[in-house]
Amino acid sequence: MLIQVDHGTLPGCADKVQLKLNINDFEYGILGSLVYLGLLLGSATATGLYSKGHLIKPILGFSLMLNSICLLLFTTSTSFYVLGAMRFLTGFCQIFIVIYYPVWTDTFGPEKYKSIWLTFMLLASPLGLVLGYAVTY
Repeated sequence: MLIQVDHGTLPGCADKVQLKLNINDFEYGILGSLVYLGLLLGSATATGLYSKGHLIKPILGFSLMLNSICLLLFTTSTSFYVLGAMRFLTGFCQIFIVIYYPVWTDTFGPEKYKSIWLTFMLLASPLGLVLGYAVTY
C-alpha cells in the first residue's frame, strides 16, 4: 500500500505545487503522468530481468534503494525537470516490486490463504493511492 501513496499525494496538493513551481496545467499533467510512463517502461524491463532467477534479490534491493532516493529528491527539489525525472524513475523502480510480490505470493503462499493474500495485495494499490490523496488534501 505504501508503494502507491505517492501516486495520490501529487493530485492532493495540485494547486500548491503549481503555485510553488509556477507551472501551468499542461506541465502539471506531464509531471503527474511521468510516473505511469516509468511504470510502463519498467514493466517491459522487469520481464526480461526477472527471467534470470538469480538476479531477483539484487534487482529488488536496487529498485527499493533507488525508489527511496528518487522520492527523497522529489520532495526536496524545486526544478521541474528534476521533479519529472524523479517521477519517471519512481514509477520505473516501483514496477519491480508491484510485479514481483503477487508472483511470489502465488508461488510460495500457503494454499489455504493464497486467495486472501492476493486479494489484499491487489486491494493495497488503490487504497494506497486514496490514502496519499487523503493525507495530502
